[in-house]
Amino acid sequence: MADVRRELLEKSRRQAKRRQRLWLMLFVILLISILVGTVFFLRWEEIRISTISVSGNKVVKTEDLDGYIKTQISGMWFWVIPKNNSLFINKLSLGQGVRQQFPDISKLEIKRVGFNKLDLKVYERSPKFLWCQSGEIEKCFYVDETGFIFAEAPNFSGNILFKIYGLLSQGPVGSRPIARSSFVGLVKIIDTLPDLFRASGLDVAQSEKLLIDKYGDCRVTVIGLSSGNDWQFIFHYQQDLSELASNLNTIFNSSEFKADKASLGSLDYIDLRFGKKVFYKFK
Repeated sequence: MADVRRELLEKSRRQAKRRQRLWLMLFVILLISILVGTVFFLRWEEIRISTISVSGNKVVKTEDLDGYIKTQISGMWFWVIPKNNSLFINKLSLGQGVRQQFPDISKLEIKRVGFNKLDLKVYERSPKFLWCQSGEIEKCFYVDETGFIFAEAPNFSGNILFKIYGLLSQGPVGSRPIARSSFVGLVKIIDTLPDLFRASGLDVAQSEKLLIDKYGDCRVTVIGLSSGNDWQFIFHYQQDLSELASNLNTIFNSSEFKADKASLGSLDYIDLRFGKKVFYKFK
C-alpha cells in the first residue's frame, strides 16, 4: 500500500514538472515571438523617416541641412532598431545638434508629418552689428541682438552695420564675447545714444563703431554733423541706461558745461564710467 502511494506521489510530481516545463517553454516562445514581432515592426518601412522638408532658410543651404539630419538618423540602435524610426526621433536633441552645426540658425521647429516625413521650420539669425578684429586686414563677424557671433562677414566698402571692436578670441564664431544679459544692455545704450545726443542739443552724429577693452570700458566715436569735430563718449557696458541718460542730461544742462562749450569750442570726450562724477574735456 505504501509503495502504491509513493508511486502515485512520484507520478504526480513528474506531471507537475512537465507542466512547469511546458508553461516555461510556452512563455519563452511567446516572449521570443513578441521580441521578434517588435523588431520587425520597428524596422517596418512604413514608420521610418524617408522625407525631410525644410522651410524658412535663406543662408543655410537646404541640401546641407537635409544631409546633416539624414546623417544623424542613419544607422541602428542596438544593431537592430533603425534610428530613422519616427517613433524614436528625439526632436530636442536633433534641434540642439542642428543649432550647434549651423550657428546661423537661432531656432528650429521639428514636426513629424505622418510616419515618414519630418517638417523643419528654420529661423535664422539676423545681424545686428559687426564684431571686428583690427589688423592689417580687418576681419568682421555677424553678431545678433543677443551678442551671439554666428558667421564671418564679407568685406564691406562702407559701414552698413555698427561695428564693435575688442574682446574677440581666435575662431569666435559660435561664441559670446560678453554675457547675453550684458550685451542686451549694451544694445539698448547704443540704440539710444542718438536720441540722447539729439535731446542734448549737441551738433553730433554717432559714428558706426565702438571700442570695448578687456575691462569692459567702451568708447564710442561721435562726429559733429556740421563741424566735423569728433569726440569720445566713454562708459562701461554694464552701466544702467537710465543712469547714463540721467547723468548725461545733468551734465549737458549744467551751467559749467554750457560755459565751457561756449568758450572752449570743440568737445574732446565725455566720461560717464564713474557714476554721478562725470568728466569731460574740450579741445
